[in-house]
Amino acid sequence: MKTINIENASAELNSLFERANDEDVVIQLPDGREYFLSFVDDFDEEVARSRKSKALMDLLDRRRREYTKTYSLSEAKAKLGLD
Repeated sequence: MKTINIENASAELNSLFERANDEDVVIQLPDGREYFLSFVDDFDEEVARSRKSKALMDLLDRRRREYTKTYSLSEAKAKLGLD
């Protein structure tokens, strides 16, 4: 994960940050790409909160259903050249 410091955020971006203080936010761009914005405080608490986030769990579930192909460990190693 990379941390990016923002010194001068636009009003729209500040509004998103304020909303993320109270609830997790999924941002969808016109081309369909989605980003997940969540307030981060303490890592253990954040993990527990993420697990309780219906929006995040729904997003991850949708993504999981999009990728139905699975590989065995030996197939994955072969694809990565680790066999």
